Amino acid sequence: MSAPARIKEVKPDYPAAALYAKVQGDVVLEVTIDAKGAVTKTRVVQSIPLLDGAAEDAVKQWRFAPTVVNGKAVNVTMPLTVKFSLGNAASAANSSGAVDDAGWLSSEQYQAAFESRRKQRFYPARVEGRNNSGRSEFRADWQEVTPRCQFRSHHGLTGEAFEQASNRYKADGYSLAASTQFVDMAGIRRFQATWKSCAN
Repeated sequence: MSAPARIKEVKPDYPAAALYAKVQGDVVLEVTIDAKGAVTKTRVVQSIPLLDGAAEDAVKQWRFAPTVVNGKAVNVTMPLTVKFSLGNAASAANSSGAVDDAGWLSSEQYQAAFESRRKQRFYPARVEGRNNSGRSEFRADWQEVTPRCQFRSHHGLTGEAFEQASNRYKADGYSLAASTQFVDMAGIRRFQATWKSCAN
């Protein structure tokens, strides 16, 4: 039995956090297509965490020609690959005015971008924060971690937590590499900071 013909394809939205973290690649899904050609179920089988949700959201809108076996339309389960390319995403963002990788991210988006960049051995050399209509937002300038160096980074710290972290990391041989601050929607001063330690 051949794969059903695709009659409608919706391009995935590129998540801001993935753009920020410069993540691209292929997400592979296992999808179930019903007798009418609609996608009724998706399961990630090859994951890129920052892109999985966007891939599933797009594929659920795809439509296929019904698969007919012995004169009867049937359900089909099959793999699908959704491709994400930073080059295509940048072009779309520039034409639509969407957030680019220098833009502001929500706290959750920034944390996801931070985890992805950390795995790529990048650290936030400079972090900015702001209160935007009651929502805390962050953005950072990233630098590659040089060999023999380690870093620790936190965002949204209170003044007390910032002091405690500074003392703890200083005792462990880290020095403060960058810090900024802003006032959140509750009027509390928050700090973003990165500490760095390099072996001799």
